Amino acid sequence: MSIKSKNKIRLFVNAVLEPSSRITLPEEASHYLCNVMRLGAGEVIACFNNAAGEFDCRIEKAHKKQTEVLVLQQNRKYIPVPDIWVLFAPVKKDKTDFIVEKSVELGCRLLQPVITERTVVDKIRGERYQAQAVEAAEQCRRVDLPEIAPAAPLAEILAHWDCGRTLFFMDETGTGVSAVRAFDERKGCPAALLVGLRAVFPRLNWNCCAVFPMLAQCLWGRESFGRKPR
Repeated sequence: MSIKSKNKIRLFVNAVLEPSSRITLPEEASHYLCNVMRLGAGEVIACFNNAAGEFDCRIEKAHKKQTEVLVLQQNRKYIPVPDIWVLFAPVKKDKTDFIVEKSVELGCRLLQPVITERTVVDKIRGERYQAQAVEAAEQCRRVDLPEIAPAAPLAEILAHWDCGRTLFFMDETGTGVSAVRAFDERKGCPAALLVGLRAVFPRLNWNCCAVFPMLAQCLWGRESFGRKPR
């Protein structure tokens, strides 16, 4: 019996998706389907591969180590998300996981870990970020995956930044404009968001827009969305 469409389990697969083709799922995915979700032969899941959209796939052979599925028909076309990047300074494990998860769910195209003076470099786990991104995409019905860029120093990233892409950051000094205004003034342009507490970036000159014209300062707090402070 097929699972109802709204409850269909979704999996990312690193394979070509074409109707009538067969795919052997890796052990981790097979374990999840057979042991965790208790699915068996005849059940229908949804698979996407970051290139061809989403396809219905029927389980032909169910085994906890190797499950084989038959690709049926495409149910969603491949649609890439808008060209928005998220730059973030890795923090504590659970908080970084939260940043990655929500960035993927909200539709970022690239995740860029940045190294600052206070970044614990050995805490940067590119493979973990990739796994988190895949899981988040599966849960939020994205048909694409964000790119996970190698971690790099923030100063180096800014020095080689494409000035055609605006980098938005929340300015705690009060000299920025509302986020609504900042976003509206650059509507339709490639963009990036710098995420992290100001304390994480201790020596970054927040009034350096003259040096880095691609920076856009947004007010912090209620003023960010044009609201008056209480």
